[in-house]
Amino acid sequence: MPRGARGIALAVVAAARTVVAAPMPLDLSAEATFADAVQVAVHVVNTSGAPLRAVAPEIRHRLLERTAPEIELAAGARHVWQVAFPLPARAQGDALIVLVRWTDAGGQRHSQPYARLVETPGLLPTEAQVIVEAEVAEGYQQAGVRITNATGNPLRGRLAAVIPDEFFTTPAAQPVDVPPRQTLRVPITVQGDAEAGTTYPLYAILSFEQGGIPRAIVGETVLGVGGSPNRSRVRPLAVGLAGLLLAIGAVLLANRRAARRLSG
Repeated sequence: MPRGARGIALAVVAAARTVVAAPMPLDLSAEATFADAVQVAVHVVNTSGAPLRAVAPEIRHRLLERTAPEIELAAGARHVWQVAFPLPARAQGDALIVLVRWTDAGGQRHSQPYARLVETPGLLPTEAQVIVEAEVAEGYQQAGVRITNATGNPLRGRLAAVIPDEFFTTPAAQPVDVPPRQTLRVPITVQGDAEAGTTYPLYAILSFEQGGIPRAIVGETVLGVGGSPNRSRVRPLAVGLAGLLLAIGAVLLANRRAARRLSG
């Protein structure tokens, strides 16, 4: 977006409920730089006291996917994967999503997500707010996402949840429509099989268009599995990262076409 142009402003405030439990064993982060391509570095540290086998990331950005070689990660060891994505044809903001999978000493397969916003230089800050908070729920985990639109224009987009493979939420992505100067609360309910006391990150990604420019915002919180033995068991909806991002892309395309019809 050109400097000086008006746009919907999105800032993130992430609040997490305090949970005394075993954290995920990886410290994940990623950074992106713009040069002849979008260069992405994914950093991982094994913060557990045990070695992890077959550790490998799946990295997605702008509906494109990259993978990197599997590694063995000793306790306390760190590693950096380097991948590249083509430069966007125009200014925009989009989520960078990383899902790292590994095998523990008992042969069980696990995963841990990470997400952040990547924007081309020159995009202005915005005037709306996304707050993600863990909420108390009986028999499942739940987060509440509050989207505040402080502008005079409707905010229409797609809200998606990114969680470990071991958990699921239905729907994984859903359209949102926030009227001008109003706040919308969207609950995200998560279920899955895990030991009581397990904590895991949940990322909420809001994707939308402003002035024909793709924009995104990423919020984050931490959910914890309670000890209730009567947690309901529901068959997971099989929605991978590819399906999730394709759904986001479809909604943004529909929004773009609707905007063109209105302007015409």
